Amino acid sequence: MSFKQIELDLIDIFIKQYPKIRDIVKSQIDLTENIDREFSGAGVFISFTIKSNCLKILDTNENLLRVDFACIDSDEFEHSSLATIVFDNGKIDYIELWGGFNKKDYPKSYKIKPINKCGKINYMEDCKWI
Repeated sequence: MSFKQIELDLIDIFIKQYPKIRDIVKSQIDLTENIDREFSGAGVFISFTIKSNCLKILDTNENLLRVDFACIDSDEFEHSSLATIVFDNGKIDYIELWGGFNKKDYPKSYKIKPINKCGKINYMEDCKWI
């Protein structure tokens, strides 16, 4: 299964915000074996199965690290959607998109803005990287 363009755009926005882990995230994307998409009616869960021999990030003392990193706007949405990436033990576990998604597919046109342009707080700055 391959990535949809919106998913690649989201990953690109994330690594532009966090250049210290760019190579690690890109290597994990390259080693993705499976992508599962679950449209809930209110959002989308994009789950990843990544080979175990990938490079990993080191987060704080937590196994799970959640980072709100982007907003998605579309004429097809009633309001913006929030994009959150979740790492589990240093590997991308899933990306969740909340709000706006009331269909079973991605919008045909959209605009993605980094989270700092949406007025949200970013919690990843204090993390330590491998």
